[in-house]
Amino acid sequence: MTTSLPRAAHALGTVTAALALTLTTGMPATAAPTPTQAPATVRTAGSGDVGLFGAADPTFDGVYRQGLAITGLRAVKATVPASAVTWLTRQQCSNGGFQSYRADTSAPCDAPNPDTFSGPDSNSTALAAMALRSVGRTSQATRASAYLRTLQNSDGGFAYYKGGPSDVNSTGLALAALRPQAGSKAVAKRITRASKYLRAAQLRCTATRDRGLLPYQPGGPANSLASAQAALGLSTTLPAKARRTTAEALKCANGRQVGSVSTRNALLAGAASTLRAGNGTAPSSFGDGPDLSATAQMTIALASTEQSPGTVRTAVRALKRSAADYTNVAKDPSPAALGTLLQVAAITPTSSPTSFGGINLTRQLRATIRR
Repeated sequence: MTTSLPRAAHALGTVTAALALTLTTGMPATAAPTPTQAPATVRTAGSGDVGLFGAADPTFDGVYRQGLAITGLRAVKATVPASAVTWLTRQQCSNGGFQSYRADTSAPCDAPNPDTFSGPDSNSTALAAMALRSVGRTSQATRASAYLRTLQNSDGGFAYYKGGPSDVNSTGLALAALRPQAGSKAVAKRITRASKYLRAAQLRCTATRDRGLLPYQPGGPANSLASAQAALGLSTTLPAKARRTTAEALKCANGRQVGSVSTRNALLAGAASTLRAGNGTAPSSFGDGPDLSATAQMTIALASTEQSPGTVRTAVRALKRSAADYTNVAKDPSPAALGTLLQVAAITPTSSPTSFGGINLTRQLRATIRR
């Protein structure tokens, strides 16, 4: 494949290169290079990277993985190193947004360009906003959320880059980031519009096996990662907060819906069905095998709404069995995967952040920080 890594990741529907690099498992090796396969021309880490989690090159996922790492630590009420917060705040652009990584933070951010996959993007900005809010950096988080709102299109969905088309992944992450501000009428209206975009894209009674799930973009096939991130955005923020909801499954007769079911509940029911069918894991949308990132995020969404507890327990067991491979702890620990599993451990009562599949997630994540 000759396309650049961000373009390749976006074209496959992962939306962020961070997900293609560090979160999605089961992706064919030819789809996009892993950090250790990155071409020699990839920009190396800048000298100002004290406080960044992870040893891998941050060009395509620096802010995203930092956001997951910080919200993961806060989910289990662990102290976040001050250097980690400082690194993230220095990455913020003058317009409030975040691009995937800036080696030289004294230089302006790139102009947003959906064709070249450059400039501030919704996914990095959403994760940064949630991370900053979780450590009390309200001013910076508010500025990030303000930039995020400029990426909402007329169809109600959010674009990866300003000027680009809407997609389900970006919309789900944006919803998760904006949810803490839902008390504002202006933000509440944006959340409603985004929810309508997701409903229009949802596979409902005309689908069979994938009923309730979501595609990367409207009209496409079901996508596990898109469904997982939309489920997060419709249910909670990061760090996730538990709030009991009434379970409602989508009911259909002769290909037509019977009764009224919310987009969120139809999606959660679809996610639960997907996890049960995969013995606790969601299938990869990019090849054979499971997608452990989608699995973890579906688990967080279900646990946060206290729906399908039996399915959640099955998914947690599957994640524990795969935790060592998912986090790559034996070779090059992934802060994004470690942070994601910390979120799972925090929201599920049978899990421990210090012994998740035999891994001390908190200690392993802290050990990845650059000093």
